[in-house]
Amino acid sequence: MGIRKNLTYIIKKILLPLRKAGVTDEENYYTYLFTKNPNWNKTEPNAEEKERWEIIKEFIQICKVKISNPQILDLGCGRGWLTHLLSKYGPTVGVEPVEAVVRYAQKLFPELQISHGTTTSLLSDGLADKFDIIVCSEVIEHIAYKRKPQFISQIERLTKKNGHVIITTPRKEAQALWSANTDPSQPIEDWLTEKDLQALFEENGFKKKELRRISVNQEGHENMIEIYQLWLFQKNL
Repeated sequence: MGIRKNLTYIIKKILLPLRKAGVTDEENYYTYLFTKNPNWNKTEPNAEEKERWEIIKEFIQICKVKISNPQILDLGCGRGWLTHLLSKYGPTVGVEPVEAVVRYAQKLFPELQISHGTTTSLLSDGLADKFDIIVCSEVIEHIAYKRKPQFISQIERLTKKNGHVIITTPRKEAQALWSANTDPSQPIEDWLTEKDLQALFEENGFKKKELRRISVNQEGHENMIEIYQLWLFQKNL
């Protein structure tokens, strides 16, 4: 069942059970989502994740034109499905801030390098200028607005010269329309407009290479909603 065809299914079967289970704080929310919810706790990507992966994969191919075996970081890797797919393109590290989710990911993918951590801990571990490609998928919207500049600055420090960063996140331009008919109930939902996201990365020494969008159908609306923005940035010399 594709996300384009039945968004109502995803809302009712994936997001609302979290509210019913009484899950409200951030750590418990993501522990429940990635370890207990059957739509988000499998080794294989679900329909929504598959759609994002198709574009991420295209971006990876662009990055690999000049780098044959890139060092890759999956930042905010959750249960590790994306880390697993990225590992086919080069040595890949998955990092996740919720310890219970890390333990679950390690059980799902014992062959992968998945660990507990953040951008701050990675830098403390001496990994500045370590990664050719950093993928941060559906994470930045859960970073509070006041912390986003520091978060992106730390991503820049982790990225090698000429390295690339792939970002996927919802579009604030569509948030009002989207939220009117959904109940995501996630702990932090600080979405960015495309203009603001691009500005934050350019202020930290990146240039835009690609921008794609994913549109979905939402019940009650005739037109598709361009809900997701997917970026490929490159760190300037």
